[in-house]
Amino acid sequence: MLYFSPATGGFYDSRIHAELPADKVEVTAAERDEALNALAPGQRIAAGPDGKPVAAAAPVDRDAALRRLRIRRDRLLRDSDHSQMPDFPIDAGARAAWAVYR
Repeated sequence: MLYFSPATGGFYDSRIHAELPADKVEVTAAERDEALNALAPGQRIAAGPDGKPVAAAAPVDRDAALRRLRIRRDRLLRDSDHSQMPDFPIDAGARAAWAVYR
């Protein structure tokens, strides 16, 4: 028998798992495969209204996302620092465009 656990978001097979979660919900292989095949980037398997597995948006860790954005921003700024150096050989229009970008 196949099971899905809403708490862990995992699938379990009674033929290979000696212990099954208390919140297990019996599922068919087709239900399992449908949920797994529906996954897209940024999604996870979650329990639907009936407790059966569905693909759903993964929760966003706001702090981690902001850290990644800051790292990217810092890298882009660092990589364009040269454009604002007074002795860098570009014309005033290009320097102004880089300033707007930065």
